[in-house]
Amino acid sequence: MKYERKQLYEINIHDLRILARKIGVKAPTKLKKKELIDEILKIESGKKQPCAPSNRGRPLKKCVENRAIEKEEPLVESNPIDAIKEIKKEFINSLLKQIEKKLNELL
Repeated sequence: MKYERKQLYEINIHDLRILARKIGVKAPTKLKKKELIDEILKIESGKKQPCAPSNRGRPLKKCVENRAIEKEEPLVESNPIDAIKEIKKEFINSLLKQIEKKLNELL
């Protein structure tokens, strides 16, 4: 999937780091947003090779976005903003189901 610079600037830094990890940017948390976008575009254009995933550091939090990375599901399909909104919507729905289940147990 080819991304445009404008699309990437519309994504918040947290979601951009998740995308960068998936693509193969080395140490995405150390980079500023502009540097991160430059690295993503370099890897996609073939000017730079993606790095292998590292097991060093703190493990990623277990949430919807990270499950997509672990299962190698595409995080971003056609429009990264729509895909991220969809992931957030799924996460909120799962939380609501858990809350509803707890309320039913209490009643």
